[in-house]
Amino acid sequence: MEFKFDKNFKGSFHQYGISPDRKGRSGIKAAIIREKGVNGDREMAYGGFLFNPTAKKSLDAFYARPDTLSLGVCNGCQCMVALDLIYPEHKDKPRMMRNSSQKFESGFVSAIIPDNHSVMFGSLSGSKLGIWVAHGEGRFDLPYTEDKYHIVAKFNYDAYPGNPNGSKFSTVAICSTNGRHLAMMPHFERAIFPWQWAHYPADRSKTDEVTPWIEAFVNARKWIEKKLV
Repeated sequence: MEFKFDKNFKGSFHQYGISPDRKGRSGIKAAIIREKGVNGDREMAYGGFLFNPTAKKSLDAFYARPDTLSLGVCNGCQCMVALDLIYPEHKDKPRMMRNSSQKFESGFVSAIIPDNHSVMFGSLSGSKLGIWVAHGEGRFDLPYTEDKYHIVAKFNYDAYPGNPNGSKFSTVAICSTNGRHLAMMPHFERAIFPWQWAHYPADRSKTDEVTPWIEAFVNARKWIEKKLV
């Protein structure tokens, strides 16, 4: 399995100004939407679906603000796509479809981060990182050509099982035109520590405290902090 880390990545909490022992409040407000059947919400807190009109009104107001970010992973990705939160300007909408294999896929694969302007993934451009998949309906059905989407992560290998769901353009993650809202199927929140990876570069496994994925959450925090000034 192929990995590529940024040359400046040191693998330490200190590099990002964070500590696993922090007890005080950060001052950053974040909401994690969960429902029965949702998984991974605890992991998301560390690093269902809404069709209620009142909830949708609140979501629309949230997305209309210039100082907000959102992230949907797995069920959250399906939710964001179904509610048309990523590309509301598109006439033909993206859809999340059943995996091409016609079965639930669970495994550890390699993802590449192309050059992108996403708030969370922009600084990870050029990286190749391990990530977990666990879904049955994770295939991105994208009706337009690739240039109409902001694909900020792709499967490193397009053929099955490298692309376990058969997504068009090997899509792992898409973000909004403004780079603030991110939807992805694989679970990068389950891969922020080296011990969570099925395979980790041997020359780093004894020293790294965190993996490059942690940077996405740090980027989000820093972006919000700037908006609070």
